Amino acid sequence: MKLRWDPAKEQKLHALDDRCGVTFADCVVAIEEGRVLDDVPHPTRDHERLLVLAIEGYAYVVPYVPEADGSLFLKTVFPSRKHTVLGFGKPPQ
Repeated sequence: MKLRWDPAKEQKLHALDDRCGVTFADCVVAIEEGRVLDDVPHPTRDHERLLVLAIEGYAYVVPYVPEADGSLFLKTVFPSRKHTVLGFGKPPQ
């Protein structure tokens, strides 16, 4: 599976403290290692889906757009307390 993203967005994510430094490269590693907790439709955007990934003991949500050539365009990545409880069965410490 081919994964793509906007390099400018990657730089913004890398600079944000509230993302704990998690980048698209970390997401690619999590996907390749099979740490996908869920893959669900986006609740408000019909053309997008959400990957829920386990990264460093926490759940991160990655909205993405499936493209015609079979690749996935990653939009952003953010930590999710809700999905951490759902995916790991316990609140984060």
